[in-house]
Amino acid sequence: MYDEVSDKYNHLSINLFLIPLITSIYHHCELYILISLTFFITGSLYHINLKRDKKLNLKIIILRNVDILVVHSLTPCMIYYSFYNNLFCFIACMGVFSIFLIYYFYSIRVPHVIIHILGSLSIVNAIESCNLNRDICPLC
Repeated sequence: MYDEVSDKYNHLSINLFLIPLITSIYHHCELYILISLTFFITGSLYHINLKRDKKLNLKIIILRNVDILVVHSLTPCMIYYSFYNNLFCFIACMGVFSIFLIYYFYSIRVPHVIIHILGSLSIVNAIESCNLNRDICPLC
């Protein structure tokens, strides 16, 4: 479960999800603050506990499943409600599509840190897309 080489910096790179949180606070997007905080807390709990325990146990299984549930439920909602005709939306969608390809087809060859980078950038771009359409976007 825990690989010292590929998981070496995941407990640190999860802090990249503070960038969308700060962006949503800056733009006063209340629901995006909640979404960003949820991504950050669930990811941090999972990766920090995995780094500390370094083995598969019930706590890690539960935290991993909660993290997966959060990502797989909030990401489509985030993209759906931020889907407007602008460059930020396109970049966010391409980032999410890239994460899908990497995670499900190339996960052995690509470090998980790359998924954290793409995820953080995708959320920031979705926030910017929503902020451009603040008057009709329900997340801002």
